[in-house]
Amino acid sequence: MMDSPSTLSPSWVVIIPAAGVGRRFGASLPKQFLPLADRPILVHTVERVLSLPASVRVVIAAHGDMIQETSQALASAGINESLVGIVSGGEERQDSVRRALDHPWCQDADVVFVHDAVRPLATHAVFLRVAEAAMADGAAVPIVPVTDTIKERSACGLVAATPRRDSLCAVQTPQGFRRGVLQAAHVRAHAEGWVGTDDASFVERCQQAVRCVDGEPWNIKITSPSDLHLAEYLFKEQHPENNM
Repeated sequence: MMDSPSTLSPSWVVIIPAAGVGRRFGASLPKQFLPLADRPILVHTVERVLSLPASVRVVIAAHGDMIQETSQALASAGINESLVGIVSGGEERQDSVRRALDHPWCQDADVVFVHDAVRPLATHAVFLRVAEAAMADGAAVPIVPVTDTIKERSACGLVAATPRRDSLCAVQTPQGFRRGVLQAAHVRAHAEGWVGTDDASFVERCQQAVRCVDGEPWNIKITSPSDLHLAEYLFKEQHPENNM
């Protein structure tokens, strides 16, 4: 059983990088502010985090021009402002995470998660699995199997290789870390000018083991209009009371 927070971390901080402007989505608003069930996606994500059965606080790294809008969106939803800190994000996602790590709350945290602003459907169970593994091994990520065949493409557009599908997986967030492990990895990446696609990649580069735990197929990242339509359906499945 993993539903008792006393067996996990007594203090968690969830960093939510939310400084992107969502150009690929093609909307007039950054995608984290687009409505899902009549409220901004970011609001749903924060509410899901704050409902965890643990002592948890949230640090949002918002775009410098959207800090006031972020604060207003949370206030309008009645979210307890004493549990949410907002910092100015950076140009790259990793810059935003690094700035959030400087927040005083992170200095005292046993587990620091990094979670996408536009993954509002992650359940308590996946956070608990990640936290337990991160405390044991230093770092953990949720994964789901790859169902499509993956091809490696050469520079000239030809197939270069076909990796074995059973050795591949898709990685989700929340990704969880002991605070010192994540802090050291980001400091090193910044010093060496290294750019990665997720926080676990920085930790891996420091020769730190990263544990894989079961993710959730419905824990989708909303990056396109079709993702938003799917999220609307999945949200209704998770919250049937809202369909009345």
